[in-house]
Parts: sequence; C-alpha cells; structure tokens
Amino acid sequence: MNATTYTAHPVKSARIHFRSAVGATLYDVRDALQYIKYRLVEAQLAAINVSSAEIVIAEVLNNVVKHAQADMSDGWFDIQCVETSTALHVMCKDNGCAMPGNTPPAGIMPPVGPRVSDLPEGGWGWSLVRSLTQNLRYLRVEETNMVSFKIPYTVPETTH
Repeated sequence: MNATTYTAHPVKSARIHFRSAVGATLYDVRDALQYIKYRLVEAQLAAINVSSAEIVIAEVLNNVVKHAQADMSDGWFDIQCVETSTALHVMCKDNGCAMPGNTPPAGIMPPVGPRVSDLPEGGWGWSLVRSLTQNLRYLRVEETNMVSFKIPYTVPETTH
C-alpha cells in the first residue's frame, strides 16, 4: 500500500455540512459537490473514494432537484457527511415530494441494446447509488425526505 495515496484514514471523524438556499437548483447541487469534494480532498481521502462520493451524492441531489422538487420554487436540501476510518456516512434531507412507494428506486439497470443509439436516457443513477453504498435508507417525516447511506472506502490498488 502506498502511504502517499491512501491511509487507513487520518481524520478521526470529519463532519461536512452543506445547506442549499431556498429555491434550490442544479447550481446548488454543483456548489454542494464542489464543497464536499474540497473537504474530502482536504481530509486526504483517497481519490477513488472521493470519486465514489461525488457520483453517489450527485445522483441523490440531482434527483432531489430534478424530480422531488420539479414543480417547487421553495425547495431546499441539506446534506451532512461524517467521515470515519472506514466509510463516509451521508444524510440528505429535502422538502420535495415523497419518493414513489415511500422507497428508493430498485436500481435495476435498464436494458441495453447492441447499438449506442439504443441506450436509454435514464435509469442508471439508482443502480450506481445502490452499487456504491450500503445501508441505504429512506424515511419521510412530515414534509421532509431523509435519505441516508454509507459509502465504504475502497483501498486503492498499488503500482509497483
């Protein structure tokens, strides 16, 4: 293991918090992702784990803004991350519509045809979320959605 690219994790328990403005847009999602990435890199998290966190958090927040809050002018989201030595624990709250069936999508990969033109536009996001996370939970309390999960760290491969 190369100590310059990965440590068991130098931070005992870093906390990251971002709350969007009311009227959240995809620009707020971008700002949240940039801030979270900055903090994870600052905490010396391995690049592969920063990338996994970016993918998962981007999918969750994009779904909040594009779907749960599609017809809202007063939508907001709040995301909190707690870094431990083995995983990034994430809690995302928002005031959008409830998830259909009060459960996150199953994350079944869409069918793929033999040609690029046959690829479906959507359906990939929750498959990625489910494959990169553990303990995915959804809860609706009054008018607030709460999605929590952990992203276990991957030990980067070493090159010799």
